[in-house]
Amino acid sequence: MSSTEIRKKLSEEILTALDRILQIGYGRIEIIIDEERGVFDVIPSPRIRIGKDT
Repeated sequence: MSSTEIRKKLSEEILTALDRILQIGYGRIEIIIDEERGVFDVIPSPRIRIGKDT
């Protein structure tokens, strides 16, 4: 997956997490990026994990 594709997918995941947090009215978003493995997780709290492997 190219760098542009990874940024696009990460942006989509962040917007999804933000939408879920806005629906309940509170929360936070944790973003974990492992560049060496090409993996990222976007974790909205207190909601479920929605991260994806790239």
